[in-house]
Amino acid sequence: MDAGYGPIQDHPWPRSAYATGCIQQITARCPAFSNDMRDWAKNLHPNYLMKREKLRTWWEQNKVYFAKGDYAAVQPLQPASPAPPPPTPVVKAGAAPVPAPTTEQQPAAKPAPATPVTSFRSVLIGVILLALAAVLVVVLRRAKHRQS
Repeated sequence: MDAGYGPIQDHPWPRSAYATGCIQQITARCPAFSNDMRDWAKNLHPNYLMKREKLRTWWEQNKVYFAKGDYAAVQPLQPASPAPPPPTPVVKAGAAPVPAPTTEQQPAAKPAPATPVTSFRSVLIGVILLALAAVLVVVLRRAKHRQS
C-alpha cells in the first residue's frame, strides 16, 4: 500500500512537495553549489506547485552538470526566451490588406498516466533524502552530546 502518494484534497502529490522542499533546502545550504545558486534556491516561491515546476525546469537545464558531479557549474533557472512576435503582413500600395491567418490553439490532450518506472530522478531524490537523514542523525547526536 502506498498511502502517501495519491490525491489529498487540493494537493494531489504530497511526496513531490516534500521532495521539492528537500531539494530546495539542500541546494540552498550545500557549499558545493555557487553563491548565486544558493541564493536562488533560498528565494524560491513558497507555493510548492510553482516551486516544483521551477525545479523541474531547472533540473532539465542543469542535468548535464549533475550527471558529471560538477555542482559548482549548476546555474539558477534561466528564464525562457520570449516568443518571437508574429509576422506583420506586407500591404502593397492600392491593395486591400489581407488578414493574417490565425491559428487557434487546440486544448492539449491529457497525457496518459505514467507507469511507475525507476528513473534517474527518483534515484537522485532517494540519494538526497538519505543524505538529509544522515545529516539529521549527525546533528542530533552532536546536540545530545553537547547536552551531556
